[in-house]
Amino acid sequence: MNMKKMLVLLTTMLICFASFGQEEKDSKTVEFASEDGRLLTIEHFKMPFVPGIKECKTLIITDVVTNEKSGAFVITVTESNLHADPNYSCTLDKGEIKACIQSLNYITNDLLSTKPTEYYEVKYKTNSHAEIGAYYQYNKWNAYIQANTDMADSRITINPKNLKDLATDLQLALNLINEKTTQVKEIETIGL
Repeated sequence: MNMKKMLVLLTTMLICFASFGQEEKDSKTVEFASEDGRLLTIEHFKMPFVPGIKECKTLIITDVVTNEKSGAFVITVTESNLHADPNYSCTLDKGEIKACIQSLNYITNDLLSTKPTEYYEVKYKTNSHAEIGAYYQYNKWNAYIQANTDMADSRITINPKNLKDLATDLQLALNLINEKTTQVKEIETIGL
């Protein structure tokens, strides 16, 4: 085997090993809800409507036995096509919500008023392979949500002005999650 073929084979093997070795992350809330041996309650709180998005909701999941709680924000999008209107959802864990709010505020407050000379894109990516972002192309800003970066059909385009509404919903969700998941120690009372 000549040296060129050997290098191509070695490079291909390294790429394969690297891609198989990468661990796929998932939402911590989804992992929490997926564990076997748990008796769970799941509360759904519908959030205010954001134009272009099918539904936004906050989930509070409680293990009934241990009283352990987790919360997440779920965005559901629908990509209309001729054959079906599939729904795609993405989940943002409590820890991701604050970073997403900061990202959306940066986009709406700092970027949307600019006019880059070339194509420009900014995005926030979640642990569950979702993206929320904006891009400047053909002299205008566009915003998008892609519920799963592995599925092109899960991407929708929304008006960039609606990113502010989404940031507001995320803040409401974060407040609700903090309120519902804060562990309050029970105070023992002594009967008289």
